[in-house]
Amino acid sequence: AAESIQIDLQDSEGKFVASLKGDSKTLKELGVKDGMRIHAVDISGGNVELQDDSMVEKYTISDDAYNEREDSVRAWKKKLLAQHEGEHAGEHADKELNEEAAKKIKVGDRCEGETKFREGIWIGITYDLPVGKNDGAVAGERYFQCADKHGGFVRPVDVETGDFPPLEDDMDEI
Repeated sequence: AAESIQIDLQDSEGKFVASLKGDSKTLKELGVKDGMRIHAVDISGGNVELQDDSMVEKYTISDDAYNEREDSVRAWKKKLLAQHEGEHAGEHADKELNEEAAKKIKVGDRCEGETKFREGIWIGITYDLPVGKNDGAVAGERYFQCADKHGGFVRPVDVETGDFPPLEDDMDEI
């Protein structure tokens, strides 16, 4: 029966706004706005058995059975952790590759040394054409000297050394 139900109006955060009374009024007439909640409470006391959930049969699963499932949160977390560890393993492998590649490059081929702008090993390059980002200095720290826009830094694995003829800027001929 309607008299055994108390209807309260709550704001979007669940705070009490008003008690709604009047069977013939519309929600608009009662002041209900978007985002508000209508909270109905049985005040008759006759449905106590519905509030006791100890009698309700619940789904249970053993840890072993849950661990075998591929569609569980635990499996998802395990997969995510494995991917994260794999990414760090890749970083370690990249570091080793860069160290090995750096051993094959001699100072004078271009430039080699520790940098302050980023971690790891970087090779300073003097380009034949103005395709670089600097003149051998980064953030006020000079690593080598070259013309503006002729310098750059790359990872050792991206460097190929050899006796290459210098490239010339053929743009003047065009």
